[in-house]
Amino acid sequence: MKKPSLGDRNTFGILPVLLGCWWAAAGIAAGPAAEPPTDDAGPAAVVEALENGLIAAMRAGKAMDFTARSAFLRPLVERTLDIPRMGRFIFAANWRTFDEAAQQDFIAAFSRLSVANYAKHFDQYKGERFEAVAVEQPDEARARVRHRLIKGSGEAVAFDYLLLNSGGVWRIVNIITDGVSDLALKRSQYAMLYNEGGLEAVIAEIDAQSRKFADG
Repeated sequence: MKKPSLGDRNTFGILPVLLGCWWAAAGIAAGPAAEPPTDDAGPAAVVEALENGLIAAMRAGKAMDFTARSAFLRPLVERTLDIPRMGRFIFAANWRTFDEAAQQDFIAAFSRLSVANYAKHFDQYKGERFEAVAVEQPDEARARVRHRLIKGSGEAVAFDYLLLNSGGVWRIVNIITDGVSDLALKRSQYAMLYNEGGLEAVIAEIDAQSRKFADG
């Protein structure tokens, strides 16, 4: 039986579809990294910070190679995405069976993949833009930030960012694009790998995909 590969589907799920963001300030070369949101930033500000950093990387174009874009985006991605919580959702009850070292290995690999994915796909700007639609916050712990991507062709794509508040800090836990959950796709993809080879197989494939992004 052929080992399932994350490359058989869109590896990072929906996120590479993000081809535009809020208009970022000029002067990207002024600092070594994208500006992460502060710890007290609200849900909308967290999303806007991620999008602003991505558009800044895109506007830099060929002035940044893959390594430079990765270094630029890494602090922003690690601040805005709640990767430990994503891991708990992806592996469900199995997550609790991993020791701390194994959990940290997955978190590190998934962080590398997240950064590599953005660095690979956000390398040039083509005039797309995001529009804010709504922010829904049913309580102090949950929020949904709704944006709409307007492509150059005029086509609109709906993006719903789901965020959770942990210890007063908002982070993104899922992105739903036109009704399709990125995290649900990952859970399905990684389940096949986990059932065949355990957590080590999942991490090995994640690292392989990160290298593939880096190699172009």
